[in-house]
Amino acid sequence: RRVHGPSLEEIIRDAKIKWLSTLSNEDQELFENTFSELNEKFPKNTQLLYTRLTFYAKKYNSKSREEVLKIVTLADQVLACSSIEQLRTQTTSTTGEQADKDILVNTLLYKAEGLSKLPETENMVFLLLKELKKLNKSEELEKRQLKLFVDNYLIRQKPASALKELNEAKSGKLHANKHALTISNLRLEILTQLDWSVWVSNEQTIITSQFSTSYPLF
Repeated sequence: RRVHGPSLEEIIRDAKIKWLSTLSNEDQELFENTFSELNEKFPKNTQLLYTRLTFYAKKYNSKSREEVLKIVTLADQVLACSSIEQLRTQTTSTTGEQADKDILVNTLLYKAEGLSKLPETENMVFLLLKELKKLNKSEELEKRQLKLFVDNYLIRQKPASALKELNEAKSGKLHANKHALTISNLRLEILTQLDWSVWVSNEQTIITSQFSTSYPLF
């Protein structure tokens, strides 16, 4: 009869999963062989499936449609794990393992970042971002969410909507201090794409005057 703690088989499994996370892009065949072996013994293991998602998220750089769809599929496999499904259906995020919460947040982010590159998924991205906003209040996540909102508009050729989102963030209490530089840089990127030279110059002046790291000597 099992008393306490993980079994030897589970310890070996966890060690192999941790080792998988250290493999490089060139080790895809080795990764897949080991993944298949573990997945056969431990189907729908959250950490194993999440490790596979992160491996391919790091491997794919060109973000072609095929690659994006693979990332979305892998993210959906993680989201289908029972522990993650339970977290998503809770009205609050006060219960559940912190590791599962982190996996849920990052998986939703990977999926949203992938879908934002597809022209037909605008509403799905906004729904995922809405869910993310409830789950995590970290400063880094807020910045990634804001950039996703903007990218989601830009890929659909809606620069005015992107600027509106940034202007609202700039005037909102949540982002006013923490993300001012991020907002200005994103505004500058959009204004430059639009070739609005006067507005570009104004935004560059704001960035230089408010966020300069060098100060004049007195």
